Amino acid sequence: RDVVVTDPIPPGTTYRPGTLLLNDTLLSDTLDADRGDVGGQAAGTITVALGDMTADTPVQRISFQVDLE
Repeated sequence: RDVVVTDPIPPGTTYRPGTLLLNDTLLSDTLDADRGDVGGQAAGTITVALGDMTADTPVQRISFQVDLE
């Protein structure tokens, strides 16, 4: 219930704005009405809310890009 995935942006990298995807759907980088945000809930962290999931829920793929510092 209310599954939320958080992933810290790897050390030595910088998040590339506009690259957060959920199942090939672009999410905004800000904490707003869509499921994802970058740093809005925790600095340096990508957060995606997946909601309620069951054994029958299709695989959810989250991706984003970073640049080396």
